[in-house]
Amino acid sequence: MAVPAHYKNVLKSVAKTFPSPEKLREKAFEYFEWASETPLQEQNVSVYKGEATAYFVPKCRALTLRGLASYIGVTFIAINGLRKNPEYAEVMALIEDIIYTQKFENAAAGLLNAGIITRDLGLAEKTVSEVYEAPAPVDEVKVADIIHPDATQEQLDIIWAAGMEPLLFTQEQIDAGVPWTMPPGLG
Repeated sequence: MAVPAHYKNVLKSVAKTFPSPEKLREKAFEYFEWASETPLQEQNVSVYKGEATAYFVPKCRALTLRGLASYIGVTFIAINGLRKNPEYAEVMALIEDIIYTQKFENAAAGLLNAGIITRDLGLAEKTVSEVYEAPAPVDEVKVADIIHPDATQEQLDIIWAAGMEPLLFTQEQIDAGVPWTMPPGLG
């Protein structure tokens, strides 16, 4: 598969930044060290005897390819494009393995949000929940589909002329003696 033209330009500019895979590896390890030495800072406030004190709690910084690109000063597209370059494939695989491991281990230890990292690493369980309940069998005796036998043709003509439909009954209702009545206002 040929590399699209616009990627070739990006790869050329990245090649200037990283004349060798070893140089990329060195920059990546600098990023990993920087991320470890400069954790994110969560500001908290504690109140004791009415006096508030603000303090910072260091939080683990998740490693990312985008973070690496920003640290180095290139675009994510440029870093991502190196995956396609056979010369850089091995160092890119190493970088991605280190990033994956750091995220996984820190999420497992509760140092990173496990839900976010799980989705990011593609570990989220994808469950499709389909609940299908077959409709209950219809008892033909209970279907209201019979015009009451006591309804006269004249009554039915009045109902239809009014743009209405006659009330339908079940066989069970007819057998039980439910009486026929005209709709209100017609009869």
